[in-house]
Amino acid sequence: MSHNENETLKAANELSQYYAKFFNLYKHQAPPDIKDIRYNVRQIIIQATEDNWSEIDDRLQNISESWEIAKSRMEKPDKELNQKIEAAIEDFSRVTHQQNYILVKLKGDILLKNLQEIK
Repeated sequence: MSHNENETLKAANELSQYYAKFFNLYKHQAPPDIKDIRYNVRQIIIQATEDNWSEIDDRLQNISESWEIAKSRMEKPDKELNQKIEAAIEDFSRVTHQQNYILVKLKGDILLKNLQEIK
């Protein structure tokens, strides 16, 4: 009950990391790996707010791996949307390595918005 917004965001995001594993047990139109990508993007944004850049490379690697798996599992891939997402992942990765919180937040939000369009 401490009203610590950052700790609440971390705890909520930590819970979401298990969605992809759970949803892999069932058939879905959108690959569950997208949820794993969302988790990692949000985690990078949270860590950037704290100026903690130590796990960024591992998380970016997880995003790339999950995206490759998600693309292969799509029943009807939207090539244009997939290209937008790949460009957004590249932009997000680039600004993350620059360690600029404002750009990380902006590019992360764009990537999350593009991921929501996957059906």
